Amino acid sequence: MSTETLDHGQRCMTRVELSDVSGYKMPGKQVQWVREHLAIEPAVRADGRPSLTWATYERALLARRSGQKPGEAAQSEAPPNWNR
Repeated sequence: MSTETLDHGQRCMTRVELSDVSGYKMPGKQVQWVREHLAIEPAVRADGRPSLTWATYERALLARRSGQKPGEAAQSEAPPNWNR
């Protein structure tokens, strides 16, 4: 199954997409940007890069634009099930 057939919201951002969104290429700066601008704690891969789905990014943006307190959007989200 190619990424073109996947729902855009369930797909993780690529390195290029995350760089375009955050404005940073360095993984540590990207993690810092996600924390500061989206008010969420991203999952961090073994190489130090943040792992962020488009759906999480969009929910965080909507929460910020609606005036919710930082992190409220992330708290309502169920934790990932890594045992699938």
